[in-house]
Amino acid sequence: MRLARRAIDAACVAMFVVVFAVFLYKIVMRYAVGDAVAWGDELTVVLFIWIVFIANAFLVPDERQICFDLIDRTCRPADGARPRSSGCC
Repeated sequence: MRLARRAIDAACVAMFVVVFAVFLYKIVMRYAVGDAVAWGDELTVVLFIWIVFIANAFLVPDERQICFDLIDRTCRPADGARPRSSGCC
């Protein structure tokens, strides 16, 4: 588990480095060369969204995750007890 967490941390760091490098590349291309880079915006947004998803998966405990419990609530027993087999938090 520790190796997997280190690998994921390294992947997030690499994604941040790529976001920063593309951001700097966009600035240089816009002001020094005079040509705006369209793909840079898309790449930075997609990488940032993935960084947020990965960080949420590993930093927020399962009890604090947002879940949709519409089916869970409708299938609950009459006494209101939550079934143990529920996949929802």
